[in-house]
Amino acid sequence: MDSIFKGMTHVQSISKEYLEAESESIAKQNQGVLCTVSILYTAILVAYNIIVPIKFANWGITYIYRVALVVQVFVFLFILLRHFNKERGFKEVQVTCLIFQLYVMVFVIVISVVPPWMPQSAIYFAPIMIGFIPSFIFTWNVTAMMTVIESVALIIASFIFKSEEIFSINFFAALLAMFMGIYLSFLVYHFRNTTYQQGELVKEMARKDVLTQIYNRGAVEEKLLKYIKKHSKERLTLCIVDVDNFKSVNDSLGHATGDHVLKSVASILRNVGGDHAIVGRMGGDEFMMFFKKDISRAQVEACLDRVRADMHGIVTGSPDIAITTSIGAYEKPEGVEVLYETMFQRADEALYRVKKKGKDSYEFYVEQTEGL
Repeated sequence: MDSIFKGMTHVQSISKEYLEAESESIAKQNQGVLCTVSILYTAILVAYNIIVPIKFANWGITYIYRVALVVQVFVFLFILLRHFNKERGFKEVQVTCLIFQLYVMVFVIVISVVPPWMPQSAIYFAPIMIGFIPSFIFTWNVTAMMTVIESVALIIASFIFKSEEIFSINFFAALLAMFMGIYLSFLVYHFRNTTYQQGELVKEMARKDVLTQIYNRGAVEEKLLKYIKKHSKERLTLCIVDVDNFKSVNDSLGHATGDHVLKSVASILRNVGGDHAIVGRMGGDEFMMFFKKDISRAQVEACLDRVRADMHGIVTGSPDIAITTSIGAYEKPEGVEVLYETMFQRADEALYRVKKKGKDSYEFYVEQTEGL
């Protein structure tokens, strides 16, 4: 049981991470899936409207399928129009999928219990419900919960409206659908998550700077652009870290020592930043530390003080050459939207002032108006 619980927790955790990381592509993908499913469902209703009046005319339920088909035509047109809307958001698609899921559930339950006096059972409930469970736009917990709700809804409706015999059939059909649905969604999510993680691993390898094993310039800028866009109103801090007099290290001690220094700098930035910062190498002896939301100015300054102190401890093999760094920082105020390019430019201006004043220090960008 413990291993099952851990497996479920893992799938839930990774599915949540996957949805957050790939929300835009998932929205696009699932809008297409929803459109396809809606076409299939329309075709099923058309078939039912042909078959029911011939095979089940004595049941008196033809009107149900006619109403369902009319409703489905409007639903399909709405979904089709949204499919061609290029600006649809993740939340919008998620809500649309949820409404469509519940809409299908209601129809399946209705045709399983109406009319109450006829002995039809929910023989199609399990495959139909499983087929419409995810467009996989929810976390695994939400998907499992929806499956349970749908199964319980059928059981309750059957208990109220059907005979004891039909209730027994629907009860087992609903339980079967529930366990199959949960297990199937677990397998699909597990497969999808595994594929996602493998893809992320490959991407991560391409994103790493070969020498220092932290993000290269392209990767760190890509991450920052996404993060800044997502948290455009939060307080964020971008720091440019430059190794002072690095050329003299290479010239005096050789490139092997220079590489050792760069690796050490990357390690220090990664250790100091931890989970609170995104760290990357911009090229040459220039690095970046980007502090995420909820990190105060005092916390950033404490980290930068530690970075400077740790840099002094880098061993170069020469007592005459000590490693120091100059750091330019820009803190984006809370509630103000600032582009990445602007943040970088302002941090770079602060770095220039540090180097002009004598290096081995850090400084935050100050608006010119503040100094007047």
